[in-house]
Amino acid sequence: MEAKGLRQIVDVAALEPLVDRVLAANADAVARFKSGNANVVGALIGLVVKESKGQGQPKIISDLIRAKLERLP
Repeated sequence: MEAKGLRQIVDVAALEPLVDRVLAANADAVARFKSGNANVVGALIGLVVKESKGQGQPKIISDLIRAKLERLP
């Protein structure tokens, strides 16, 4: 699987910069989340998975995004 590039990234330290980059680039989605629209989380997860070239583990990405969004003022 690794030779074909099918290995999933499960390392939080490797995924966190991707999550930060996507959140910074999508301030409008972050603002919608802060105003009560939790549906944007799915779109943000998709963007991070795309950023990781499909190798990011969606559950870990979801947990990271939700944790970061909930800590925002």
